[in-house]
Amino acid sequence: ANGNYSTGGICLTCPEGMVCSFGSHEDYGTRPVIAMAFPAVKVGYMTKMENRLLPYRCLLEDWCPGGDPATCALNRDSEKVACGRCLDGYYLSEGMCSPCEKSLSFTLVVTIILGVALVIASTLLANAGTHMRSQSNLIVLTMTSVLFTSFQALTVFDNLSFEWFEPVKSILESAGEISLNVQVVKGVCMMHLDSVTKFTLLQVALPVSMPWCFVVVLVKKHCPIPQLQRSHTDVGTEVTTAIGSLMGMFFISILMSCLAPFVCYTHPGTAGSSVRTASEILCTWDENHLQMAITAIISLLVVPLPFFVNACYVTYQYSKTMALEARGKILHKYRFLFFRFHPQAYYYGLALVVRSLCICLVPVIIRDDAGMQIFILSIIIICFAEFQSFLQPWRAAVCNYVDAFLGVMLLALLVCAPMAAGIKTDRKPLQLLGFSSLVGMMVVGTCALLIGVLKFFRCTPHYDIFLCHHKEHAAAQVRYIKTCVTNISKNNVFIDSDNLINLDRLFDTVKNHVGVFVAYLTSSTLQRAWCCGEVVSAHAVKLKVKAVYTPSFVPPTVEQLGALDTYVRHLDDTLSHYGISSVAVRTALEALLHPAVPRILVSSASHGGTSRFVWIARTLLNRGDTSSKSVAAFDVAISSPADDDEGIAAAGYMAMKIRLLLAEFDGGGEVLCLCDHEDEKCGGPDYEQARAVVVIFSQASMKNTNQLQSVVSVMQIGEVHARNGTPFAVIPVHLPGLAFPTPQYFEEDFVALWDARPGLENAREMLQNCFKAISVPLEISGSDTVLSAQVSSIFHRIPPGEARRNLAGEAVAGSNTSISPVKGGKSVKGRSSTVSSTSTGTTRTGTVSASIPPMPAQDIVEDILLSPDEKLVFGLSV
Repeated sequence: ANGNYSTGGICLTCPEGMVCSFGSHEDYGTRPVIAMAFPAVKVGYMTKMENRLLPYRCLLEDWCPGGDPATCALNRDSEKVACGRCLDGYYLSEGMCSPCEKSLSFTLVVTIILGVALVIASTLLANAGTHMRSQSNLIVLTMTSVLFTSFQALTVFDNLSFEWFEPVKSILESAGEISLNVQVVKGVCMMHLDSVTKFTLLQVALPVSMPWCFVVVLVKKHCPIPQLQRSHTDVGTEVTTAIGSLMGMFFISILMSCLAPFVCYTHPGTAGSSVRTASEILCTWDENHLQMAITAIISLLVVPLPFFVNACYVTYQYSKTMALEARGKILHKYRFLFFRFHPQAYYYGLALVVRSLCICLVPVIIRDDAGMQIFILSIIIICFAEFQSFLQPWRAAVCNYVDAFLGVMLLALLVCAPMAAGIKTDRKPLQLLGFSSLVGMMVVGTCALLIGVLKFFRCTPHYDIFLCHHKEHAAAQVRYIKTCVTNISKNNVFIDSDNLINLDRLFDTVKNHVGVFVAYLTSSTLQRAWCCGEVVSAHAVKLKVKAVYTPSFVPPTVEQLGALDTYVRHLDDTLSHYGISSVAVRTALEALLHPAVPRILVSSASHGGTSRFVWIARTLLNRGDTSSKSVAAFDVAISSPADDDEGIAAAGYMAMKIRLLLAEFDGGGEVLCLCDHEDEKCGGPDYEQARAVVVIFSQASMKNTNQLQSVVSVMQIGEVHARNGTPFAVIPVHLPGLAFPTPQYFEEDFVALWDARPGLENAREMLQNCFKAISVPLEISGSDTVLSAQVSSIFHRIPPGEARRNLAGEAVAGSNTSISPVKGGKSVKGRSSTVSSTSTGTTRTGTVSASIPPMPAQDIVEDILLSPDEKLVFGLSV
């Protein structure tokens, strides 16, 4: 019957890949049988003469026309399994076996020359100075890398278990040359090599090309042409960079070439399976396949595996590397992993390698099931595309968009494959995966909903106090108030400089994570859209609200509240995205300004200097007021404009921080804020025991006659200390917005401010000398971490107290261990520095071993200029 054949008087089912018509008989062709036929071979299959009922599936249908046993397409070897090899003298071209030509030998030579040229060019480009590359060069190099990696991914698609449609099929076959496919290596056909030998030669090609990198670097270092010679070249570093760049560029191709013996497709029945790139070789661990497998394993252990392990290790050690003295050299050596990405996304180079590895392993692990291969590849591409879009790792912004777009296009190509190629697959695994995806979607969605509900009903606020303020006018004031509150109590205080991570979640924080909302009202607080949005959010959930009225605050009039679009800058542009209307803003502002809301009225008459901010903090906490203690002697004085609230608050905050540093490293010390005393002029405070005066310059300083006179007096006192040989430093500090004085200022504005006071020329000279020292910036709108680092650099300029001087003497007498910059108050071993200071009449020299507060690297340079009369030499040695 149809679909069966007869053998020995028994009817058997026709083998897969063959057609058994009525009367088919196994013995047909060996003895005369009337009206009988031997089972025919289907198109896309072939059988060998020695076993005519064991069909092999051909990799491409065009290779096997079917019909009689041992029938292959033109110029294909019918003695080889699945017609997988062209006859000697022919090579594979566009799916057909074409005759070898002498020109192909020339092509092989040209290919080798181009390969060597590519290695040379890659070595030179990889080691070109990154500081010399423009943004356009960076984009070109990065885009080349992204495009090349995506194009190599297509070579993996060519190893999937289905036949692609045209013209994609031809494009993938062309891409096979990049993937080092043994079937498409032209030019070697004249040598009559078998697939095993071709594969072995290809695995040897890459290690053989590596020495060229070494040769190029040596030539670059010892080039006889002076203009091209780079005698400073580090051979080891540049060879590593060049090889790493080549490996990163060709990682998919190299890995797929090594894995080729393990990418197999299955034949019908008991015929086993064949290697996809050399289908005449069965994956049965016979002599040929075993030789390919051993070669592949050795190649994996020599080339891709060391690269992958090294990339993992270097990326893992990145954070530790950044703390080393030699970090520059290490990062330069491995810049092929890090240079293309933002510093915070340093690990994305390893992520690309992992993505390539996952893609290459799909056809190795999943065989013959095209549907499952497409599903897993889609998951890999989607996951890494999501990761890339979230991280935005590329330094060039356009590369982030292009990388995401190429990922989407690869996914679209995979989606089109099953529809265009008519793929047949096992439905059960896909049904299970589809159901699992649905369950996962429901579970994750439900969990997200539950988390949202739990957050909605959570009663305990995360922040006890939320300080709403205008950064431009009150950053330092709010910073100092927060510091006072946290010192007095254990309350957690929110200010955006420290706690705001995501601007979109600001209003949600006010609604759900705050106990008391405090509006710190200065001249422009309610004219800032974000502040209005915070007030609306607090009013919407009926938070407990307190208002601090500063002297500069003027409540809006009824007319201004009626025209909020004019009164509040960028109101609609900012708040409309969050569903906050001008009506809601007006209602919330009216509620805030209502007399029923508790008010804290600040008056400079009742609370002067820094004490007003301490009083505000204690009032917010419902604590009683305390009187400030008088200071008879002090180690450090801080000068600031007496009529500038930001300068006064900055002085209070700095005094608190320096006082802690003095207690930790000098055994104690007192800090005096001059604005806390009525007399800030010369002769008021006693500077006899003082070691330093910190002068805070704000926007108002250059027009504040009292502070300018105080600075002149302090500079004169510094000259007295210099003549007496006692350590004393004047440390200028500037707040944001300070316009440094110009020669015109000293010739005109300063003369007008000094008016009829005596000693104009001397005062002008003293003030100019003050500005000759490098001023330390104090970013009052920055985070507490930033401000602490800046105050620490100020502390480094203060001459050491007795405790530090004694420690220096002990270190000089007892050992050669030197100052070690520290983190968190602990010495960091492995670095040493020597401090030598010379003053008029006194020489201080010592090697110190101690825990000192962290000092920013750039401040080492600033410490060279402590004052006109004191020189500091700070040297680092390993």
